[in-house]
Amino acid sequence: MPSPSERDPLLSRDDTDDLEPACDVIQKSPLPWKQLSLVFAIQFTEPVAATVIYPFITQLVRETGITGGDERKNGYYAGLIESMFFLTEALTVYQWGRASDSPRIGRRRVLLLGMLMSTFAVLAFGLSKNFWMLMLTRGILGTCNGNIGVSKAVTAEITDSTNMGDAIAFIPITWALGLTIGPVIGGLLSRPADRWSFFAKIPLFVQFPYFLPCLVASAIPLFTFIFCYLYLEETLPAIIEKKSPGTASSGGDANSEISDSSSQTVKSGSSGNEFSFWSLLTMKQVFVPIMNHSFLALMEQSFNVLIPLVYSTSIPNGGLGLVPFVIGLIMGVVGFVNGMFQLALLSKSIARFGARGLYIVCYATVLFAILAYPIGNAMARVTGSMNPSAWAVLVAQQFCNIPIYAAYGCSFMFIVNGAPTKGSLGATNGLAQMMSTIMRTIAPFFASSLFSVSIEKNIMGGTMVYWVLCALGTIGLYLSLFLPRKLHA
Repeated sequence: MPSPSERDPLLSRDDTDDLEPACDVIQKSPLPWKQLSLVFAIQFTEPVAATVIYPFITQLVRETGITGGDERKNGYYAGLIESMFFLTEALTVYQWGRASDSPRIGRRRVLLLGMLMSTFAVLAFGLSKNFWMLMLTRGILGTCNGNIGVSKAVTAEITDSTNMGDAIAFIPITWALGLTIGPVIGGLLSRPADRWSFFAKIPLFVQFPYFLPCLVASAIPLFTFIFCYLYLEETLPAIIEKKSPGTASSGGDANSEISDSSSQTVKSGSSGNEFSFWSLLTMKQVFVPIMNHSFLALMEQSFNVLIPLVYSTSIPNGGLGLVPFVIGLIMGVVGFVNGMFQLALLSKSIARFGARGLYIVCYATVLFAILAYPIGNAMARVTGSMNPSAWAVLVAQQFCNIPIYAAYGCSFMFIVNGAPTKGSLGATNGLAQMMSTIMRTIAPFFASSLFSVSIEKNIMGGTMVYWVLCALGTIGLYLSLFLPRKLHA
């Protein structure tokens, strides 16, 4: 039987080979945990870097003086800062993916460079007090994280059709864990001089009250860089074959670990750069999953951006009046529960209900989560404070938030399934990440600005933002009906 080449489809399209049922009868390959743990650590750094500022960003914007003391304008400027991360990531993510497909560069170098740059960018943000410096450092940080699509390509290359479902179950877990740790760091460690006398004696933390959370957050990409520099193996098929024909990698047990679990996906012949941006995007098998992934990112990011904004805004102005410490604590607890949920149920749910059905159900929960914002504020207005009814709505809202991240695991399977060849996996994932990042760029400014306009102009009683987002979410729900019913192995 001829060996597959890099021009062969990553997942063959024989209609008789349905991935989901097949996983029940074909023995699963063991997961290459040593390499997977490093890849997950890389994926973990992005949400930490992106969300560490969430608990204190509204307060930081106030302190820059850019709003002139008008609380209603906080949403505009906070949204701009948050959007810069995703704007610059969107502008570079496809190029990172293309570069990683090149045999002259490969996956490993791209990932290492991004992590090292992220370390310094997070530190620079913590030392910025001017609004425009915050925008600049946030933009640089987004550029550094543009390689996130490459890590997902590596995940696909070191797994096969029998264990990919188990591997991708950890992708939303790492994201959820990052969403947990980031806000906790930002909420608990911001303004340390106001809380602990030890830091009040150190001028650096008095002058830069948000440097400590950024310092701690920067340690994550730094240590990940060190471990990956020492242990991360190259997975690009063209480089593997060039270094050691007939084997999967060079070096020790990492070599055999990748070889055993990825024999179906890491055989190569050439670079995948023969596919241009437009040729990939115009393929239906690529376009449909990417559009669904993009709408998922839009809704998830819009919802998350509104959490610190709505929760910290006063009750009369449409919020819940919570302090950054409580906001960070809430996001941390929810993130932990979310991670446990994904670990325990995602892989089993995909096997039981199928990736398409599970995606549709999980995506739909974001609509209920968004509608909980005005309901919670209405409950809080009754007594002018967070009463049991308002807390009950908040808990129900965060419960609806959990399945959103399971949808990302399903979405990743459709993207890999749509890659036209093995050699185009980096570019395909880069394209998907670019399109979803564009949505994440739009979402913070769009959602936060709509919130400010809704409150400032009292449009629909200050709730216009939620109805607009639900209308957009309905479009995404309709697009999910075009996802393929089967993933082929």
